Amino acid sequence: MLSIMNTSNLKKVIDFIRIVNFNDVKLPLLKSISLFNLEILYFMIKLFFSIDIMVGGLLIFLGFVGVSDIHNNCSNQQETTFVDVRDGESYNIITIGTDTWMAENLRYQAPGSLVYSDSLVHKYGRLYTITAAQLACPDRWHLATEREWNNLEIEHGMPAQDSILGGWRGEHAPSMRASFDWPHPELNTNTLGFKVLPAGYYFDETVSDWQGFDGLGYSAAFWSSTIDGVGYARFMFDEKNFVNKWPDTYNDSGASLSCRCVKDK
Repeated sequence: MLSIMNTSNLKKVIDFIRIVNFNDVKLPLLKSISLFNLEILYFMIKLFFSIDIMVGGLLIFLGFVGVSDIHNNCSNQQETTFVDVRDGESYNIITIGTDTWMAENLRYQAPGSLVYSDSLVHKYGRLYTITAAQLACPDRWHLATEREWNNLEIEHGMPAQDSILGGWRGEHAPSMRASFDWPHPELNTNTLGFKVLPAGYYFDETVSDWQGFDGLGYSAAFWSSTIDGVGYARFMFDEKNFVNKWPDTYNDSGASLSCRCVKDK
């Protein structure tokens, strides 16, 4: 190393690292990390080697490990949480394909929303009528559209041609469900981190002969936003691979389902 790293070359590299260390805004952690590593390296290497070797080793460490790793970590860092200023609720968020989703069910107490009990709100969120769902998401977010739901399902393995179908579609539900909290969590993979939980649903007398909450612990159901007066519900059930989709043509089904919000672009 000493034969190829003369004083002139060392000075150039040191000057370069000094410039990056203090002036490159993409590497905000490099200054403190570099100084920390310098102290450790200096102490260890000084015991056994000359000062020239210590400088060369430090340059290799910072130039080939510290700089590249820190730059990659900073440049790849993405926002992972969102706080709803309306009530202070914090949500995990995740980007799947080109859309950024809440990775949790909405919990905002909008008019027309229901909940099994207050103790379950944080885990499962609230249930919304289709009318309430349209305006429940926070500013700069919106209720997921039919297109966004289809894209999400395709990302999880649904054949694209199934996107126009209603009823039982695909075999991708296990890849969307959380790998816990379901009766058979070992069947679920939560492949992309969307983490569907069995929050159940609510039906009134216009939907079913039986009125009330149902499906808690073994099913999940979500609304999409309406287009030309039509919104869609998507249901998932424990041990079932399909996602069941059906339309609510007149927004009067009497069903209350979970909501997932998508960030505006």
